[in-house]
Formats: sequence, structure tokens, C-alpha cells
Amino acid sequence: KGFEWYIRQFGYHTQKASSTAALHYGEITPCYVVLPESTIAELYKCFPNLKIIFVARDLVERAWSAMIMELRDQTMGLSAGEFANGVTGNDKSNNNNSNANKRTKLSAAQQRRLEQQSSPSSQPDSYFMDRLRNTTHDSRSNYAKHLSNWYKHF
Repeated sequence: KGFEWYIRQFGYHTQKASSTAALHYGEITPCYVVLPESTIAELYKCFPNLKIIFVARDLVERAWSAMIMELRDQTMGLSAGEFANGVTGNDKSNNNNSNANKRTKLSAAQQRRLEQQSSPSSQPDSYFMDRLRNTTHDSRSNYAKHLSNWYKHF
């Protein structure tokens, strides 16, 4: 969507800072740690004085949480990277998406059934071992590799 779109998300073009106080903007997402080095270099060119705070989760807790979320979404018929309302990063609109609002349209009985089907105990250990070997989980757990890309520029 581009840099101009991104900047507009913060509303800083409409706000005026007083002479005594500077405005500070920021956001948070675990996805930034795995940005490609070329994107990090572009960020540095745009924001050379950017202050970055990296919060590391316990790797076991992070992996378990991600696998449970994947299992729940898979049980609902959502693909990896697809959000609960059916919008993905590539969608321009969610009006025609058959997965739209799946979580919000469930009855209490359907919700209980979903919870049972997506319970970790409903899967064999081999399911989780296979998921841990997936490149997404492996990559996101390699903090040292990804942080070294950030350190090259900031």
C-alpha cells in the first residue's frame, strides 16, 4: 500500500504538535522481527532515528500459542494467515468471502463443538511435532538471526 498510506494510519498529518511537546507514534506486531533485510534497510532510510523495542516471548510459550491458534483456525476452515473475518493481507474487500465472520456467527453449541475439535488433546503428538518443523515456526523462533538483520541497520 506504500509509505504514504502507512503514514496516514497514524493521523500525524492532521495533528499539530505544540512547541513544548513532540508527538510520538508507534505500533506493535510480532511480524516485524521477521521482515526481510531489504525492508529493514528501507525503514532505516525513512526513519534513521527510529527507536525499536523488541519484546521476546518465551520460545516454548510462543510456539505453543501459535500452534493452538493454527489448530483453532484450521478447525474453522481458515487458511494460515487468514483472519477470523476472512480478510487476508491480499484481500481488497471481504464482501464476497465465504469465511467472513465465521467466529461471530457461531451458536453456543457450535462454539462448544469448535472448542472440543480444536482442543490440543484432540490431536496426536505427531501433529504438533510436524507443526514445529514447519518453516514458519522455525523461522519465528530464531530471534538471533532476525535481530542481526535489524542490528545491521539500526
